[in-house]
Amino acid sequence: MEFLIKAVIAGTIVSFASTLSGRAPVLSGFLVALPISTAILLPMAYAEHGSFQQVLVLAKSVVMAVPLTLFLFIPSIEPFVE
Repeated sequence: MEFLIKAVIAGTIVSFASTLSGRAPVLSGFLVALPISTAILLPMAYAEHGSFQQVLVLAKSVVMAVPLTLFLFIPSIEPFVE
């Protein structure tokens, strides 16, 4: 049951951003770019496991992974560079 609640929350956020992209694509892009999933994940992980140390390790791994994912945007920047 807990898994379904988490899936509904995540799906709602993605669906909202997708719907918003038709009316306000800049705002939708801004919302998607925010670390909303991390802000939701950390309290849920703490509530589920009750270990601050485990959540701290999780947060550190997110901090390490974010700069690596920025390389995924390099191909999408190329058309804008003249």
